[in-house]
Amino acid sequence: WYQRRVREAVVSTQSTGHVMLQTLLLTTARKLTRCLGAHSSKLYPFTDPVLKFVMTQDPELVLLEDGITLWLTLLENAPQSTPFFLNLFESMSRLLQLGTDSLKTSLLIIECSILLDPPSIISRYSEGIVTACVQLYPDVVGEAKVLINNIVLTTIRTVHVTPGPISLPSWRRLLNTSTSSRITPRY
Repeated sequence: WYQRRVREAVVSTQSTGHVMLQTLLLTTARKLTRCLGAHSSKLYPFTDPVLKFVMTQDPELVLLEDGITLWLTLLENAPQSTPFFLNLFESMSRLLQLGTDSLKTSLLIIECSILLDPPSIISRYSEGIVTACVQLYPDVVGEAKVLINNIVLTTIRTVHVTPGPISLPSWRRLLNTSTSSRITPRY
């Protein structure tokens, strides 16, 4: 009953513009997820529809950022992947195009998703991930480059559990992009 009411509150406040209430509900869900840890899957009946709503709407940026942070927290505490996580990943390309506000969290979501379900993520989304990372790489600096490199390394480490063929040329392209940037030693 409680989960249904809170979920309805997030969805219904969209029309009335109560962004602060929605943000509070998303933040509370994130904190509950952290507290429950591996048992956070009990929150999925609440969090799945709320995240779907946040990711499919064109909400205020602050609400989207809180939704992305909740998504990452759910992945970090998930005991296993779910069909919902895989379907939610469809919105990743849109998130990567939004720019730097949510870039770090989006890249962490990609890495967590690969670790949680390598066969599904790599076989279904590898071309999109590679294309986005290759496009992003020249424009990002510092931590974002490190996160993209981590995605490449994570994929290389988990590729042996992928049942079907993956597009190695596309991953090779990303690997070449990430290793071709010059690193200047600082003395």
